[in-house]
Amino acid sequence: MKSYKKEFVWKLILALALIWLLILPVGCQPLTENSLPELINRPALDFYLKDLDGNGVRLSDLLGKTVLMNFWATTCPPCVAEMPIFQELYTEWSGRSDVAFLSINLGEDAGKVRSFLERRNFTFPVLLDSNWDAAAIYQIHYTPTTCLVDSQGYLMFEVSGPFQDRAALDKYLSQFIPAQP
Repeated sequence: MKSYKKEFVWKLILALALIWLLILPVGCQPLTENSLPELINRPALDFYLKDLDGNGVRLSDLLGKTVLMNFWATTCPPCVAEMPIFQELYTEWSGRSDVAFLSINLGEDAGKVRSFLERRNFTFPVLLDSNWDAAAIYQIHYTPTTCLVDSQGYLMFEVSGPFQDRAALDKYLSQFIPAQP
């Protein structure tokens, strides 16, 4: 009987290690720039997603605005760690008509996402990419991933990995988004 338990424990440890190796790349990607060079400096690919209230948003409807997109999941610790930075940014931008922030949750249902946001007092609107449609278009392989579409509708950068602070994010944004008019 003891041999059976020992074998079971080893199989369990092996299974957990394999799962950990499969999940690790998704949530622990270091900050890397322009992971999709074939999409950068080209017209941004359009998508349509719904927010938590069921309202639809089409990226192409935001043409004329600079759009910052952040792809994330509630189960991604680096995503959660950078969210206060995006909350600060959203609060700062909420009165501007020249910029938009799209927080895009990957693969989770509205109830889970809404509960997550409420517990942490995040007020930015979230789009649900339940089937990973937008993620597939932008070839998102790691969370978090942040992209910027300029006011002319061109994808200007894609950054995989978390921003550690606002200054790190501002480094990317400063060349595309003017200070508050």
